[in-house]
Amino acid sequence: MIKIASLERKNGKITVNISVTRFSDPSCRKRIKLMTPEVINFLKETGVKDLGKCIKKDKINNFQNKNSGIWIFETIPKVKKAASTREKTKKSKKTLDKSDDRVIIKVQDKTLDNNEK
Repeated sequence: MIKIASLERKNGKITVNISVTRFSDPSCRKRIKLMTPEVINFLKETGVKDLGKCIKKDKINNFQNKNSGIWIFETIPKVKKAASTREKTKKSKKTLDKSDDRVIIKVQDKTLDNNEK
């Protein structure tokens, strides 16, 4: 099992202390080896999204005595989106020609002659 023992944000840096359950523990019978790429993926899955460049790296595994480690990352500053200066376009109203009330529609019968086919 991978656990985040501590997560601190100070001076534009994120310090993460991660520990894993020992291999000798009956609840964890898998060999776990964590390096920086696995830690970055684990932190992104847990919701830490502003990770920048890694300053201090570590390597841990649960089948030897090294089952906890510390990683230090820079934080990515949040960029504020500039306000949109585009003006909203106004919808123009189209006026249709008014039809006369005196229009008579005449339906014509369509008969096909043998020559017109």
